[in-house]
Amino acid sequence: MPAMRPPPGMVSNFDDPPNLNNISYLTLSLSLGLCTFALVLRIYSRWFVIHKPSVVDYCLIISYCLNIAAIAITMRMTQTTGMFVHQWDIRLIELPSFLRGAFISALIVVVFTPIGKAAILLEWIRIFSPGTRDYVFWSCHILIWSNVVCYLVLFLCLNIACTPYEYNWNRLIVGGSCGRINTGIVHEATGAINLVTDVLIFLIPQHAIWKLKMSRQRKMGVAAIFAIGILGITAAAGRLAASVIRNRSTDFTYTMSSIMLCAEAEWGCSMLVVCGPAVPQAFAAISKKIDTMRTSRKESKSGSGNQSATHSLPSIPLAKLRPARTGYEDLEDGSILRQTEFATEEEYVDAPREGSAHGRQHPWTAEK
Repeated sequence: MPAMRPPPGMVSNFDDPPNLNNISYLTLSLSLGLCTFALVLRIYSRWFVIHKPSVVDYCLIISYCLNIAAIAITMRMTQTTGMFVHQWDIRLIELPSFLRGAFISALIVVVFTPIGKAAILLEWIRIFSPGTRDYVFWSCHILIWSNVVCYLVLFLCLNIACTPYEYNWNRLIVGGSCGRINTGIVHEATGAINLVTDVLIFLIPQHAIWKLKMSRQRKMGVAAIFAIGILGITAAAGRLAASVIRNRSTDFTYTMSSIMLCAEAEWGCSMLVVCGPAVPQAFAAISKKIDTMRTSRKESKSGSGNQSATHSLPSIPLAKLRPARTGYEDLEDGSILRQTEFATEEEYVDAPREGSAHGRQHPWTAEK
């Protein structure tokens, strides 16, 4: 039995329904891979290069871990019911599994989204308003706490909407209802708040950025960050549009897939925006370490080869010099002799060969 009656002229396909699973796998893998790479480089730069971990780093780690849970759920849904599968191509008995995954994923997104946005705004304060309380400082703080309050309300709304609680994903329960709160409106509100927040995050530092005198290379880096930010805003707009369509459609499984993937793309762009500026510093530190290791290895090999090399030197006999004439024979008997003795030894060796280890380590000893 299908989870939804197919439209006129359509027949349910339970065995191999049309889907966009490849798009789902690509989006999730690309987002997770790029964000993992950027986060690792940021942590390396902040913790091991400049040794200044901050609250932003911990917020990013928490948001990252929560998003991994959401990605795991979405992957599981892709492997079972599939993504972008029409509801009439899903068996009724399989629908609770999809709805449960979508519900838990929505709760996780509502939790990690304000944490990730707070990380970006705190980073803006650190970069553009260090030690001052100007418009950047107050704008970021107002936006942070507004997001916290809004997402807390949305989280509570999702959890109290249906009774019994299991009815959030199991619509087969007799007597259950979601009459307390329209969850479709909640998803639309979430999408709208996301879009507005992303636009404001993009606009807040613009005035401060373009006042800075930067090299062409740094300007290109800023342009790249802006491009990623615009992609994030585009993903947020797509999520809002998908939420509106979902609220007006009965094909829940298809429309909810769009919301989930747009949310993942938006999160990925947010992570790249806040982690991106630390990537060049991390690469510079890694490159410096690699060059140092290569230089040390070359010197070690070269020094070992010079120490083991042998060559013959011309032999110069060493001998004590004969004492000079003392003049004792000219003294008269009974005279007092004041005597001072000197012992002199001289040793001759050839100069070190050019290119030897001694000459390299002590170049000032070479003859000019």
